[in-house]
Amino acid sequence: MRKTMSTLLAVTLLGVGLIGCGNSTNTPAAPKDSNSTKATSTAEATSTANAENTSKEDAKKDFDNKELSIAVFQGGYGADYWNEIVSKFESTYPGVKVNMTINPKVGEVIRPQIVAGNPPDFLSVTDTEQSGIMLSLIKEKGLLDISDVFESKALDKDETLKDMILPGMLDSTRFQP
Repeated sequence: MRKTMSTLLAVTLLGVGLIGCGNSTNTPAAPKDSNSTKATSTAEATSTANAENTSKEDAKKDFDNKELSIAVFQGGYGADYWNEIVSKFESTYPGVKVNMTINPKVGEVIRPQIVAGNPPDFLSVTDTEQSGIMLSLIKEKGLLDISDVFESKALDKDETLKDMILPGMLDSTRFQP
């Protein structure tokens, strides 16, 4: 369950950072001529929305009474940026409590936790991070490869996550999952 929550948070955080500039395929719907067509379309849309909401609610129940530990780099946007992401995540998954460690020197702060065998579920540091924590985690194979997550469908759309991200972003060494 922790792996699922970690992966979900990672995807959410990656999505917040990468989706904003993605391609949009929204096209306006053609106008309808008859009232019966409108009623049928409205009924179908309501039925589809209810089914989607039911499955989303069922999925959210899987996250009741869960905790997620994250450690993040406090950069130029300050703590407000991460507090907003955590707030949105917790409101989307009300059963999850996110415990966040945020610091400009997050690598140094969490090193003792990692050495003690209690690493955070999710870690976000800059690519210029100086403590060496990322190199150590790579060398010790302490990171989870989440590349396969981007092949799955988004929770609220009928497209894969990778299709929602700007082309080439997941191929760069800077944003590679």
